[in-house]
Amino acid sequence: MAFGKELSDILHQENMTVKELAESADIPVTTLYSLIKRDNNTVNLDYVRRICDILGSDHASQLLSAANLSSFINSNVTAAVLASGSKSPNKLSVKNIYTKEEKLLRHYHALNPEGQDLLRRYARDLYDLPRYRKEKD
Repeated sequence: MAFGKELSDILHQENMTVKELAESADIPVTTLYSLIKRDNNTVNLDYVRRICDILGSDHASQLLSAANLSSFINSNVTAAVLASGSKSPNKLSVKNIYTKEEKLLRHYHALNPEGQDLLRRYARDLYDLPRYRKEKD
């Protein structure tokens, strides 16, 4: 299920309107209606963070999964940690996804296709060098 459908279902479960969520999360109501109508997986990470802050830990993992953010989230991180915005240095939270990964993604998306390809190659090259990889626990 894509983000829009998941969000719509959660709002229905919580007896919350799109307008109420928009006001609480400080997101334009038209943007939320568009997210729900398009029902795709391309979602602004800051909006996901704000929505998860409002809807709470019960729904954070559903929304993150629907927004295809699972790849950014350590599998050991629980929905409660995500929604609470834990500052644990080894775990990502919804709140610090914006400050770390979204900045990288914004830079990536600002590049032309040639630059994006080059950045992917650099990342692959760095990963292949053992000194830059995290130690396995």
